[in-house]
Amino acid sequence: MASFNDIYTATGTEGTSLTTSALIGKTILVCFQGSYPLKQVVSAPAPGEYTFNNSTGVRVFGLSLELNQVIQTVYK
Repeated sequence: MASFNDIYTATGTEGTSLTTSALIGKTILVCFQGSYPLKQVVSAPAPGEYTFNNSTGVRVFGLSLELNQVIQTVYK
């Protein structure tokens, strides 16, 4: 199965939550916040971590997204 790349530039108003409809039903292979790879966890993400609900496409990060911060996600 092929993998895909999603790149999002934050507006600074997202807080810690980001919804990406392209990720619904998908599996995240790796997610970067800026140039740092994040660790996927089940709940209550700390800095450097995120949770992902593949039913809704919602990712919740351990820190609020900052203006112009790039979130890059490789998924299948």
